[in-house]
Amino acid sequence: MAINQTLITQKEVQVCIQIKDLLLDLGIGFTPTDRPDLVIVTEPETNIPITLDAEETVVCLRVQVCREREDKAFYQKLLQANAQIAHGHFQIEQGQVILADNLETENLDANELEASIASLVTALVRNADWLE
Repeated sequence: MAINQTLITQKEVQVCIQIKDLLLDLGIGFTPTDRPDLVIVTEPETNIPITLDAEETVVCLRVQVCREREDKAFYQKLLQANAQIAHGHFQIEQGQVILADNLETENLDANELEASIASLVTALVRNADWLE
């Protein structure tokens, strides 16, 4: 999704406000950014920063994991890890491995947001030994 987007709509700002309210309700701390459609959540136990990008119809959760590698075993492990993730997936963008999830904004609630964040953190912790 479009983290480097240049035009930010009022709807995206409203979605970001909704996300911040849900995070506050969950007791999850966040850091605002200079963009009104982005917020950074740093999971307290692992200190993993998760970027939440508010789009008009989806919230994109993203964690920059590591640089892409050249060996086949790495991609095999990446695909195997993808099969074990409840919410989200590993993807490759511009030479970077990204762990991402997308949530629809229409029915977004605190439980769904919390489950997505927890799933991303769990996936990173489970695979930390080979993702470094």
